[in-house]
Amino acid sequence: MTAGTKSAKMDIEQEAIMFETGKFYTWRDIRAEIGGDGKQWYLPTVNGRVVAGCFKRSPTTNPDAPDIILPGNGPFIKEAARRFTAQGSAVPIFIKQAVNHWKYVGMYKVARQSFNKGEINQHAAKANRVNDVSSVLFLRLFVEECEIPYTSPTRRTVMFESTQSSWKSKHTIAND
Repeated sequence: MTAGTKSAKMDIEQEAIMFETGKFYTWRDIRAEIGGDGKQWYLPTVNGRVVAGCFKRSPTTNPDAPDIILPGNGPFIKEAARRFTAQGSAVPIFIKQAVNHWKYVGMYKVARQSFNKGEINQHAAKANRVNDVSSVLFLRLFVEECEIPYTSPTRRTVMFESTQSSWKSKHTIAND
């Protein structure tokens, strides 16, 4: 199925997509599930909506990812960050661990986007990025109210289904 076909299908059927927290995916796996326009990878879009966040966490890119993201100055990057903030819905977030090795860390949404120069400079300095950060995205883990099913004395599997988007997410939680 092509990305264009996937895009139309997502809009019509609100297709449910499953990722497991802590599991690793290839870029091909992610694209097969979410689609994307292929113009940029960090916030891929389908029909103008951001459908995922794919971030590199390193001392020189996004050292505090997935909680704090530092969008660069490219036109597609700035526009994707603006759209992600404006849409207000949670998307699956992946952190790059190695070449073509992305770890799913959960559903996140933008809590706020800052264009404050002091805030930008503070976070850009931590990443040693001078004149390369257009804003700061503060993300928060999105967990919708749900009933947590009990499966064993030591582990629970929780299925979160967002009413704001078409994503499903499976989480395994250790009982303390």
